[in-house]
Amino acid sequence: MIQKIGEDEGYTMIFERGMVIYSNKGIDLTDIVLKKFDDLKSRSKK
Repeated sequence: MIQKIGEDEGYTMIFERGMVIYSNKGIDLTDIVLKKFDDLKSRSKK
């Protein structure tokens, strides 16, 4: 229900007392952060 409201109303995120209960999938940075972390980690091993 919360996801539907977020999508229908065009919200980017909906919070409930400090917790994200809905976020637009377009703002997920997980893959970018993991790649940069892996790159940094591999550089430090050299």
